[in-house]
Amino acid sequence: QIDYSPMVMFNDILYTATSYSGDKEDLSVVGKIESYIDYGVPTENNQANDPLVGCEIYITSSAPDFIFVLNDGVYSPYKVNEVETVQYLES
Repeated sequence: QIDYSPMVMFNDILYTATSYSGDKEDLSVVGKIESYIDYGVPTENNQANDPLVGCEIYITSSAPDFIFVLNDGVYSPYKVNEVETVQYLES
């Protein structure tokens, strides 16, 4: 069984949890996590593979490759996962 990283699909793009040390000052909310799967790779928009349903999704113009999921007062950074996104779009 593959151990999948925490991922979120948003705007038909897959994002993978990562670290981020940049500026988070101009975050704007663009949606929220609407569903989650227990295992594997999210295939629907606003879906996570962690139980984050209801958590808001933020973006910032200073980091266009990132989204941030607000969970318990913490903004968790996710970065565009080009490999998985291409595989998903081609399948």
